[in-house]
Amino acid sequence: MLVIFGANGRTGRALVQEAVARGIAVRPVARDDRDDRGLHAFVDVDLIRYADADHKDAIRPVLDGATAVISAIQPRIAGPGSPPYRPEAAANIIECAVEAGIRRVVHLSVVGAYRWSPNRLNRASFPMDRLVWKLKELPWSMVRVSCFH
Repeated sequence: MLVIFGANGRTGRALVQEAVARGIAVRPVARDDRDDRGLHAFVDVDLIRYADADHKDAIRPVLDGATAVISAIQPRIAGPGSPPYRPEAAANIIECAVEAGIRRVVHLSVVGAYRWSPNRLNRASFPMDRLVWKLKELPWSMVRVSCFH
């Protein structure tokens, strides 16, 4: 069971769609139901779960039965009404996944996530990535994507 956090975003939706096409059991996770409609085109609405990664107690239940986790959350700088994630949100996902015994954990970030970046998303991603980097004793991988097509 592959659990994808941020499944409602552009990258997350593409990951869910690819998992479904490959026959991989997938559990898409969105923060709330305000912007999950993009998932309905290729996954049954009953499979979608909701968890706010700002809160570990919300994360733990959606990991039940999971064997792998992808965190495709980003600090939201625009979008339909959801507030930005706090910097610890991605680290919360990793810590909860490892607590649940999951050893295949990927955090997706953006190339150029530096505090001095001229790009607003990159600057906002830096604090989130920095807290993930501090989890050096835990098994995770970070993929820094330059752009999405």
